[in-house]
Amino acid sequence: MQKKTLESKGYTFKSQKDVSGFGDIKVFEQSYDKDGMPIYGYVCEVNNIQYIVCAANTPSDWDVSDNSNPVNILIKSIDTSNVQTE
Repeated sequence: MQKKTLESKGYTFKSQKDVSGFGDIKVFEQSYDKDGMPIYGYVCEVNNIQYIVCAANTPSDWDVSDNSNPVNILIKSIDTSNVQTE
């Protein structure tokens, strides 16, 4: 996520941490706050393609490493094996 862009729109950057644990996919969590609402962006790259999965207004027990977490499911589902490259 573009930190400067979000900050210019009133989002407050809280933290960034490595939350990898998705096989070969390295994932960074960026945490923001907007008017008291927590916003998370999960940045990952697969086969040189960057993906960002966002979650807003998450429950207090939010844990992206939980296999039933929607973001966890989305990141693990990224499959670029059928993408044609030149």
